[in-house]
Amino acid sequence: MFLWVRLMLDGIEKVDTIDEQLEVINTFPPDLFRAFDQLFRQTGQGFTPTQVSHQFEMFMLLVASIRPLTPEEISRLIAVDSLTHSLDERHKFSDPDATVQNLGGPFVTIAEGRAQIAHASMKEFLLQRHLTLNDSDVYLTEKCLSTLNQAKYSTWQYSAYWLRKNLTPAGAVAATKIEDNEDPVPYDY
Repeated sequence: MFLWVRLMLDGIEKVDTIDEQLEVINTFPPDLFRAFDQLFRQTGQGFTPTQVSHQFEMFMLLVASIRPLTPEEISRLIAVDSLTHSLDERHKFSDPDATVQNLGGPFVTIAEGRAQIAHASMKEFLLQRHLTLNDSDVYLTEKCLSTLNQAKYSTWQYSAYWLRKNLTPAGAVAATKIEDNEDPVPYDY
């Protein structure tokens, strides 16, 4: 109920006159999911077909991921071609933070450099009206496996580093230098 009221107040704040405010109050959807439907349509207004596709892919990633993702991770995962296992730099977002916020609108928050669905009820709405958890899990899995199939991640040194890092107690293994020590995929979904 609180979120529904907050959404109504947000709508009221966007207009200038008392008549417009009364119009917002009188026409505001009577329940939360209808309000989300209205917000979802408004968020996607004016999007190109590519932006609509990116929005859908981003929501699948955020719904399936067990942890919040950085906008850069979202950009990189969307840019990975699951058929060729290649990352096309031209398909990455030029400004990941701004693009993720624009595509997600009120459904996505970015805090401490990580994006997530803004509220549990919004995630439930997306799963009931626009996505399935199974399809989202499959999408994230395909993107992670495609990334790990790239040549830069297929060396035995790279595999050994991450196996030791993730399977041994913290501090038990001395740090080993590898060329790219940033985890390439959010495989902990």
